[in-house]
Amino acid sequence: VTVRQLAHFTTEVDLLVVGSRGFGPAGRMLMGDTAGKLAHVGHSSLIVTPRPAAPAPPEAAARSVGEPAARA
Repeated sequence: VTVRQLAHFTTEVDLLVVGSRGFGPAGRMLMGDTAGKLAHVGHSSLIVTPRPAAPAPPEAAARSVGEPAARA
């Protein structure tokens, strides 16, 4: 999907949520910044979700929400 297609889609929705690849300034210079371009040409509100710093350890994902972590 291109920025142009996404920008057209923003005429039909109230909110568009896109993810950030998080490549940093050098990556944006080489590959472009979809979210940045959409912020300028889009017609709806835009939320950009950041890329996680690191994947969660498997034991953290297995815990239930609100369940305390096991103590060693």
